[in-house]
Amino acid sequence: MRSPVAWGELPCAECGTYVTGISPGDRCRECTARRRKVADGLGRKVALVATIVYAAWVLLAEPTSPTWLVAMGAPVTYLSLRVIVGRLAMELRQ
Repeated sequence: MRSPVAWGELPCAECGTYVTGISPGDRCRECTARRRKVADGLGRKVALVATIVYAAWVLLAEPTSPTWLVAMGAPVTYLSLRVIVGRLAMELRQ
């Protein structure tokens, strides 16, 4: 008798429905899309709060760095934290 892996259908790691074409331990498309939506929302919120904190720091501390360098800090903070928090939320969310 062939193993379940050879049958081509494996259970989703999250919901347990059998899906063709996924690897052992992977999630189905619906579960992945649901997780990605939650992770993206969390990433956006955390990045926005961090960017506001960065802007407040710039206004209060008046850094001595060149203006263009300080101005580049806001988008860099937003984009980097959005990606990092989004990926962490995808992996760590139970």
